Amino acid sequence: MALKTVNLKVEDFMTTNPIAVDHKVSFPVAVSLMANKGIGNLIIKEGNKPSAILTEREILSYLVREGEIPIEPMRDILTQSFVSISPNETIFDAAKTMISKKKRLLVFENGKLVGIITASDLLRGFRKTAENPSLGNVISAKIYGCSYNDSIFKAIKMMYKKRIGSVIISKNDRPYGIFTERDLLLNVLTAKVDLTKRVGDYCSFPLVTEKIEIRGNDAARIMAVHKIKRLVLTKEGKIVAIVTARDIVDAFHTENKSVYDDELRNQLSIIQNTIELMKGKAKYGTYEKFRENLLTIENAVLKIADQRDGSRFSSTVKKYKKILVPYDSSEYSKRALNEAVEISKKFGSTLYLLTVIDISSVKPPGMLLGIAIGKEARKLITTLLESVSSKANLMLQSEMEVCKQKGVETYYEVVAGNVSDSILKFTKKKEIDLIVIGSRGLSGFRKIMALGSVSRKVSEEADCPILIVK
Repeated sequence: MALKTVNLKVEDFMTTNPIAVDHKVSFPVAVSLMANKGIGNLIIKEGNKPSAILTEREILSYLVREGEIPIEPMRDILTQSFVSISPNETIFDAAKTMISKKKRLLVFENGKLVGIITASDLLRGFRKTAENPSLGNVISAKIYGCSYNDSIFKAIKMMYKKRIGSVIISKNDRPYGIFTERDLLLNVLTAKVDLTKRVGDYCSFPLVTEKIEIRGNDAARIMAVHKIKRLVLTKEGKIVAIVTARDIVDAFHTENKSVYDDELRNQLSIIQNTIELMKGKAKYGTYEKFRENLLTIENAVLKIADQRDGSRFSSTVKKYKKILVPYDSSEYSKRALNEAVEISKKFGSTLYLLTVIDISSVKPPGMLLGIAIGKEARKLITTLLESVSSKANLMLQSEMEVCKQKGVETYYEVVAGNVSDSILKFTKKKEIDLIVIGSRGLSGFRKIMALGSVSRKVSEEADCPILIVK
């Protein structure tokens, strides 16, 4: 029997008791746990509170940038933020949140983590409905591929640059299989395979394909049967597109939104008609107060109707509540700060100034190669870091006071680490809505706290809008 999405709750399809680790656990241990458990999401906790999620995408990213999984605690690793939802929400509402926020969903009840719900979980729910939406508006026609003999590193580098989760593998000029982020985790990292090995030896095959005309429920069923999250689509025998589990969730959400709006419109009509009848019976005597209450309810219903139709009661939520300016005192970062101040004044935003002390510019070459260094050298590094940090704090404090004088609420922070990673981590931690960054930074010795050429990388990986000031 087909069900309506309004009857399908998150608690019926979520994964209960999701696996989590403390933020002090090392990155390699976390990756190993994901591989051994065959999971694509690992929850990171600070104490008993979930703080972030490690996904296959971050693992791939570090492998491309650094060539290995760095031996660092998870608290220092760039991870993903999440959105909290209730187990009593419908799968339609969960899908809406997943698509609009573009984040993973953790399920909380009375402040306690009780589950996680993924795109695949949501599809299990949608498959129980009679709906079978078109996929025409959600499929991707951009197909990227590698040869069977190409290296694993070449494949993951392409996935990293194109920000995709898979590449098609061809052999003898014919489609052979698909290499995904999950293959990287389970087939490569678990067996400690060298990234120079042939990608074709570690991809998923045979390649599962369907015709481009396939619809949402049918595609979800095939994915479930083959235990895959990506389905390759063909036209006249040629690969023309690919659709993911999240894409299909989007299709179901769009289909349900129209039905949901119709139901809402119908319910509003029923409520308004009922109120009219009750008002007619409450015109006189002791019912006067009751009539006033009904008028209040009626006004509230009218406001809801107006909001749904997008007419009078438009959203008053301010755009760009939190703005980040990575700052190094260069001319370009000063221009970025001036621009950010003007935007903050317009939207009433809170401004954050961030200076990153680039540790790679401080460590001696031997230390970067993992060679032990003497106590004197370590002492010198510590002294230098403290000196730069002190100057950075004084610099930011001065800029903060100027911003406050202009009527902008401003905070600042100085951190040490990789510049781009630190900016991205700060952005997620503070839930920044806009980054305003200079296109260039300092040079020479002062480059220790410079932005350098990180603006492009930040613009490629940040989840929020970026304004690059020249």
